[in-house]
Amino acid sequence: MIIDGLWKGEYVYDEYCKVPFKQTTVPFSLSIRQSGIMAMSGGFEGIWQDDTTISDITVPGNVYGVLKETELFFVKLYPRTYGYAHDRSFFVGDEPHPEIHYTGRFWKEDIFEGTWRIERTFRKVNGRLCEIAESSGLWWIKRI
Repeated sequence: MIIDGLWKGEYVYDEYCKVPFKQTTVPFSLSIRQSGIMAMSGGFEGIWQDDTTISDITVPGNVYGVLKETELFFVKLYPRTYGYAHDRSFFVGDEPHPEIHYTGRFWKEDIFEGTWRIERTFRKVNGRLCEIAESSGLWWIKRI
């Protein structure tokens, strides 16, 4: 299977996550190309862009991963930490965002679906140390 190309998709947070948009589906686009030494074994990289009419994240994220037969594994990296404070205000941190790990499976007709996860960690936001809570959810992509 070839993963190169343009994809559209959506992600959603699990219902237990404590973010303002926990049940909001966030559309995104994803441009993927096979890459580097790992290209022969399914390695790829890409650019991820959230729909900015719904998401407060306006900068693209980088994606690095591998397609093994019908299973997809990748990490999404944003250049800064993005999140919501207890008062539900959106913040941009001083350091790179924690890795977001995606796993999925080929479903049908150029569609992948799966789960994503961010581990609990800590980052500086406006010079102060803040906890980034563990979060997870579901996602899907379809070739366009």
